[in-house]
Amino acid sequence: PGTNTYIIRSGGEALVLDPGPVIDSHAAAIVAALAGSSPVGVVVTHTHPDHAPLANPLAATLGVPAYGFGRGPDFVPDIAVADGQTIMFGSEVLAAVHTPGHTADHLCFVQGSTLYTGDHIMGGSTVIIEDATAYLESLYRVRELDVHRIEPGHGDAMTDAGAVIDSYIDHRLERE
Repeated sequence: PGTNTYIIRSGGEALVLDPGPVIDSHAAAIVAALAGSSPVGVVVTHTHPDHAPLANPLAATLGVPAYGFGRGPDFVPDIAVADGQTIMFGSEVLAAVHTPGHTADHLCFVQGSTLYTGDHIMGGSTVIIEDATAYLESLYRVRELDVHRIEPGHGDAMTDAGAVIDSYIDHRLERE
């Protein structure tokens, strides 16, 4: 349980996604898990304290940039990432999709047929939202991406992305 941290690898290079809060043992575990790969960046989906505070210290330790939509209480991106921008690593591309609703600064990331959702879609719990209209529009947007797998910021991976996204839309419409 907790926030999922992802190490995404391609061609000997790696990105760290959502390193989480500043916890020394977690930072050490991330560095150890990067063995055999050359890290090229630390990426955050949004600036909540369970996703972003370790990003800048970890990026400094690894000698790589920290990527994110914008500043937060405990995060300042070295490289700001806007909707549609990409981060190259190995032979892969991680593409940013601005998905406001949970927070105004929220990004999901697409790699092939996988969607890394941060807190936009979570396994095993409901999403707290700041802006219901923006959140629903963001759900419609990610539904159009034709992804097959969801890797959430919390909970287990989901393999039927279309059905999961549709259920989130149905749930929000029902609540409205």
